[in-house]
Amino acid sequence: MMRDIQYIRRFLALVTLVFVLMDSSYTQAYGPVRVEPFVRIVEDTPDEIKLWFNVKVVVNEGWSVYSSYTEKGGPLPASLKFISDNPDIFVLEGDLKEEGHAKTDMDPVFEVSVTKFQDEVIFRQKLAIKKRVIADQLVAKFSYMACNDQTCTPPVDIDIPMRPLLVSPVEFTPEISVIQETGDEIFLSLALDGVVSDGWRVCEKDMKELGAFAPALDLPINSGMCISEVEENGLAAANKRVGAARPDFSTSKVHFERKLRVSKSCLEEGLLVRVRWTACNDGGCLPANIEEVDLTGVLNR
Repeated sequence: MMRDIQYIRRFLALVTLVFVLMDSSYTQAYGPVRVEPFVRIVEDTPDEIKLWFNVKVVVNEGWSVYSSYTEKGGPLPASLKFISDNPDIFVLEGDLKEEGHAKTDMDPVFEVSVTKFQDEVIFRQKLAIKKRVIADQLVAKFSYMACNDQTCTPPVDIDIPMRPLLVSPVEFTPEISVIQETGDEIFLSLALDGVVSDGWRVCEKDMKELGAFAPALDLPINSGMCISEVEENGLAAANKRVGAARPDFSTSKVHFERKLRVSKSCLEEGLLVRVRWTACNDGGCLPANIEEVDLTGVLNR
């Protein structure tokens, strides 16, 4: 009897969310979740590319997504798989990693112990890919379910082509300079100069209807004790195009800069920050791009 009641609760939860997801404001963001894939290349040779494939998941308040190591009988665990007609073109290196604040407790909907993430989490998988076939033959599939205390979304599957993540319409060059150094902290400037490919523009304002967002600095999830101050200088563009139907875009060249006060102990352990931006052309906007910058090398200068 208890098992039958549990199944009825799950069914009602899924039916409720089907109607919620019919609202366009949810479907554009995959329900109460925003998914931002990005890559970090570790090694680039003529024969192969080694990289970290990352999926950043931003969760609305009150909702959760579930660890890939969630026990059976609960909500659908997040998963990241790579699909190709030729399985020999890539090799996974290690297991899927999860970067975020995990919380394990009893789920009121599924009535089992679950491990979940709220606010945001990054799923990371390291892999090696044969470069000559990567663009056309490899797709990442990210799957997840999101729940709150009363209901759950249906399972969501997102196909992520590799080409847009490796062939960026903007080429950034990071520059880190030390402004001031004390016994425990370093006050530094992080700047990225970007060259925008012909026909592309970098969005300067949030445009949710296009799935585009203004450039922003994403601090590490566990950065509370590492970065104590951030001064925002914003985005400076060499050229701008202003249209009646579109807000400002930057073209040709862009300059993004932030000033950070960082703990030396965190730099010794390794510290990554991420700059998020959106590129658009006349056909639409790409998913949010993320440029990772390793600040660790500052101590070695």
